[in-house]
Amino acid sequence: SQLHYKVKREIYSSLKNHPNCTKCELERRLDGVYPDISLYINGTPVVIEVQKSVINIDLIMKRTLRYSKLGCYVLWVLPNGQPKQFQHLIRKKNEDGSLVEKEMIVSRPKQWEKYLHTLYFGRLYYWQNGAVVAPYHFEKVEQYVQESGCEWYNEYGEEQSEYWGGHPKTLKAIKYFTRCEDIDIMTEFTKSQRNKWNTDNMSIPSCKLWIDNKKKWW
Repeated sequence: SQLHYKVKREIYSSLKNHPNCTKCELERRLDGVYPDISLYINGTPVVIEVQKSVINIDLIMKRTLRYSKLGCYVLWVLPNGQPKQFQHLIRKKNEDGSLVEKEMIVSRPKQWEKYLHTLYFGRLYYWQNGAVVAPYHFEKVEQYVQESGCEWYNEYGEEQSEYWGGHPKTLKAIKYFTRCEDIDIMTEFTKSQRNKWNTDNMSIPSCKLWIDNKKKWW
């Protein structure tokens, strides 16, 4: 797409003239794979994949493993600038037991985005400009589910309610998100060896990552 091409070119243009960058190329053939950008940063081989469209998780895993076997540290970047956002009505329980509904700004990341978020220890990188990205972290959203209670109107016509049963429920598709400050791919990232990690619904292979050196902000 035009956006994918634009972002790839801008990252490449910003990196190729940096004094600590060498052999920066677009779509260089690396033993059967063609990363969007490949380069050496302070002597470390790095590949950058700009991913806009929906992609199969198995393909992400295979490409990441392939780059790792070639000795390259991989960075996956989303070109959109920020997560897609929308307002959602969340029901919460106050300390006094009353229920309140609030409009919250949330996001609905796709499965492949969730996979990259887990791969990078709770971060997704959204391109901003040049070689600058913004890391975003997604958190679970809990909504209080009412099981029993009653509502009535008092003598003044004011609605009254009382709830004596219910529980918080995690919404699987919807996530809160927090944003870190903008960071530079050249100066604020480092190489990392990711250990293998598995859950019932996700498998992270042992691989090489180009990841930010910031402390957790969430």
